[in-house]
Amino acid sequence: SEAASEAASEAASEGGGLPTDASAVTMPNASCSSKPTKKADGKTAKGKKSMGKRAKGKSAAPPEDAHHCFHCQSEGAKMMCCSQCRRAWYCGKPCQKKHWKLHKKSCIAAVAAEARQATRSRVGRKTINTDTCVICIGPVVDSVGLPCGHAYCKGCISELRKHKCHSAQTCPLCRTQLPPGLDGLFDLAFRAYTRVRARVDRGELSWDSLPAGEREEMEDAIAMLREATAQGHPLAPFGLGLLLSFVLKDMDGAEAAY
Repeated sequence: SEAASEAASEAASEGGGLPTDASAVTMPNASCSSKPTKKADGKTAKGKKSMGKRAKGKSAAPPEDAHHCFHCQSEGAKMMCCSQCRRAWYCGKPCQKKHWKLHKKSCIAAVAAEARQATRSRVGRKTINTDTCVICIGPVVDSVGLPCGHAYCKGCISELRKHKCHSAQTCPLCRTQLPPGLDGLFDLAFRAYTRVRARVDRGELSWDSLPAGEREEMEDAIAMLREATAQGHPLAPFGLGLLLSFVLKDMDGAEAAY
């Protein structure tokens, strides 16, 4: 045995201290090295599974654009909003028609307030960027000037208003809130004028002494017609002139509107 050990020592010294027999090399235990890998892989798979569960739970939450119907109180993402004030939401036209009597007063008040604000913003502000419409990237056709001073094609602004997202209701350049649309402004004002005019024709009311409620409604109609005129509605100046002469007795303003 002493001879064998001496031979092994001589062989090791001749080979630079490295064993020459492959069987003498101690390899790491394969079973030990694979277990942590499997465990790590299991943790990764488990983590992915838990992330999937969290993602699934998140998608199941109600969407941010979900609204409640103002009439039947049902909730959903595919709701239609009032095209006039854009504050009331409905699940369909039947609910909107049924709720109009309750919504009408607040709708007119909201639109009139926005129209007054838009008119005040226009004072002392010049229209800019009238050559190119940044929506269609072409020359401005039937220019509509906004209170912020930017101008766009009438058709481009009308298409922009049809989108429900909030960014579509702002100026594409400066992100200032868009004023109410000229068609909605004129329709609300004309309906209010028609109702009061019918009662005046029947002798129930007089333009010279309107009750407080009807006078406030006519003043709201005047504010809406001013903004509709500024946006270029063809019939708004005539209606504005009528109300200025009938309600406010402002003959100079009526002549200017005509």
